[in-house]
This record gives sequence, C-alpha cells and structure tokens, in this order.
Amino acid sequence: GLETGDFDEALKAAVVEGSESFKCSAISGAVAGGVKSIYLMTGADKPVTKIPTPRQSELNVLKKYGGEEQVSYLNGKKVSAGTLGATRPDIVTQIGGHTEAIEGKNYNLEKNLSRLCEKLKKQVSDRVENLPAEVSQRIVLDISGRDYSPEVLENAAEKIHQALDGIYPDIPIDFFTA
Repeated sequence: GLETGDFDEALKAAVVEGSESFKCSAISGAVAGGVKSIYLMTGADKPVTKIPTPRQSELNVLKKYGGEEQVSYLNGKKVSAGTLGATRPDIVTQIGGHTEAIEGKNYNLEKNLSRLCEKLKKQVSDRVENLPAEVSQRIVLDISGRDYSPEVLENAAEKIHQALDGIYPDIPIDFFTA
C-alpha cells in the first residue's frame, strides 16, 4: 500500500501486522504467566537461604549451643591463645551437664566430603591429645542454604564416622540450619 499510494491497502497491511504483533504478545504473556504459575506451585519464588560463610556458621553454632569461642588447650590444660602446639575447638560449652568441644563446619557435603573428613581427622585427633579427659567432642555441620536430601546427610555422617572411627568412635554429629 505505501509503495503504490493506496491508503486502503496500507491500512489493511497495518491492521494485519498489528494483529500479528498482538498475537505474539499474547502468546508471550501466556507463556510468562505459565512459568510464573510453575514457580508459585513449586515454591521457587520463595527467597533462597544464602549459604553462610564459614565464620558465620561458627557464629550461628555459637548462638545455638552457647559457650565460649576458640579456647586453647595443650596437654589437658587450658592455655593462652597462640600457645605453640595447642588445639582450639570452635566452641567449648556445657551440654547435658558436661563440657563439650564443638567443631562447627560448613562444607559442601556433595563435593568436598573427603576434604572435610581429612580436616576433621586432624582436628579431632589433636583434640583427643590435648583436651582435658572429661571433655567430649561433637561435630556440627551447618547445612543452611543447601537443599540436601536425607541420603546425602546419611552418607556424610557415615563417611565422617568411618574416617574418625579409630580416633573418636561414634562422635556425635549434628546437622544444623540457621
């Protein structure tokens, strides 16, 4: 219509083009609305809990269990921070009437479990040698912001227990979310 100067032809072409654009917009809107409905049904629109930093995990565990941070021990005695050869559990607290040294960890249990086990073997072993005999140990795994299946958690606990069996059999392991 524009090339020939025919106004009626140009008007028809504009109406057809406009309806095509409207149809595409309507389809896009329907698809977007459907996706939004899926998000609402699955809960995907809910805010995702952020994975805390290792330090934040320690603070979260401290808040939950109470106690004192980074107490140093050497040969069964409390010593000043920085004492050569001393061990420092993340938290020392009273649980059920006795003292426990808690190691709070925040690892990806699907990708870094073997590294976690190696770290715990060293730390728990150091604590066995240097904590007072009456102090027991506990591991608290902060799983905040991670959507682990029960199988992943069971596997992690089993692997940690296996790794620590000769050092500290049946060490309590708690899973924690802030």
